[in-house]
Amino acid sequence: MEEQTKDFCYHKRIEIGREENPFLPIHAIVRDILRERIVTCDLAPGYRLKEVELADEIGVSRTTVRNALDALLAEGLLEKEGKRGLCVGRIPRAQCNQLREFRRLIDPIAAGLAATRRTMQDLAEMRRFMEACKSEDAQTFCEADSNFHYTIYVAAKNLYFLSAYDRIHADRKRVNYVFVDHFSKTDTWQYLTSKRDRMRESHAAILDAIERSDEAAARELASKHIELSLLLDVDEC
Repeated sequence: MEEQTKDFCYHKRIEIGREENPFLPIHAIVRDILRERIVTCDLAPGYRLKEVELADEIGVSRTTVRNALDALLAEGLLEKEGKRGLCVGRIPRAQCNQLREFRRLIDPIAAGLAATRRTMQDLAEMRRFMEACKSEDAQTFCEADSNFHYTIYVAAKNLYFLSAYDRIHADRKRVNYVFVDHFSKTDTWQYLTSKRDRMRESHAAILDAIERSDEAAARELASKHIELSLLLDVDEC
């Protein structure tokens, strides 16, 4: 029954994608389906991908799957394994640190721009995700935290900053999902209550500065917030 449900979802996704854009190649829809599974760790880091199995599972040709995998390889979500194999890419600790460095540089600028350009709708979205961060469920919290920061980039009203964030968004969500899995297996989540509370307070302060159009405060608070990251001391994700 579960496999039948999954097959139906694949077929429905492809059908909807073609209805929305009849000129969209099927491999682009399959790419998006597989990207989502990778980002949410349904396909875990290191998982070996097999064209035949994926083609049968999704109900498309091997060529379609191959084109989708080539696109994901170009995005850096897959790694070559052996001469012809592909597996879901791992995120080394060094890359996690680079992700933090990147955000340490551009998050404050985005927050400052958001303080001067935000709309009432932007503020409402930030507030919605900030409220969602009150959840004690690890996955819900991490997803809401990611969306809160994404909304700040939207509010900055700068295409290039949003494109830069889009570039790291998938990796950031993957890291979150990997850590959620780690939390659930090691009972670590319950020991991070104090840090989560500080993150929530930091979210509220950033939102307040953006709402008051205080560019300097928004920048400073966003810079300090990066140090509250939930990144754990692991070798790779």
